[in-house]
Amino acid sequence: MTTVRDLGDRHFTVVARRDAQRQVDDGLPWIVASGPPITTPGGHCGFLGGEVSGADEIVAAVRERIERQVDVIKVMASGGANTVGSDMSVPQFSIEELRLLVEQAQAAGLPVTAHAHAAAAVDQAVAVGVQGIEHAAYLVPWANGAGSVGLVGLPDIHATDAQLASLAASGIPVCPTTGGSFVAPPPHVEKRWRMLGSRASRCSRNARRCCGGW
Repeated sequence: MTTVRDLGDRHFTVVARRDAQRQVDDGLPWIVASGPPITTPGGHCGFLGGEVSGADEIVAAVRERIERQVDVIKVMASGGANTVGSDMSVPQFSIEELRLLVEQAQAAGLPVTAHAHAAAAVDQAVAVGVQGIEHAAYLVPWANGAGSVGLVGLPDIHATDAQLASLAASGIPVCPTTGGSFVAPPPHVEKRWRMLGSRASRCSRNARRCCGGW
């Protein structure tokens, strides 16, 4: 049987589709669904309905996903390219908040997958013991607002040997998303890529990955 993993829907739409689909033997791919990714107010993919602020709202968000019987919890540990105003190079949550989220999820037997472009967010994800990391681009903030162009046009990619050794030792699976995802990207995404000195269309269309959520 083919399986498809969805790491971010709007208002649990894919979760509802999963529930309906599992009632019948229709031969369609088995859906592994997360519901809306948990993010900060105005954070990456906040338009999907998963914004939280503070410990109480984090606990409530995890509880709602437990009650809806999601298969995995997705958290936006850093900003992303598709969300205007978010910063890919810095964490969105404190390590205490991220640890709380993971502890709440794991107490219910649910794995956590973290979207993490920022080097510091990857380090946080490793430290708190998530079960999966999307992207792991190891971005660091631009110095004086002007960064160099690195892998796939992203600015200031930097990972120390110690960081990479820690990630490897953790055994956490990483979905790198090394290819482009857009044939005709939205204007704000195209603007971001131009700012970074690259274009989405320059990435290999054969290298698209399962993760999404840039």
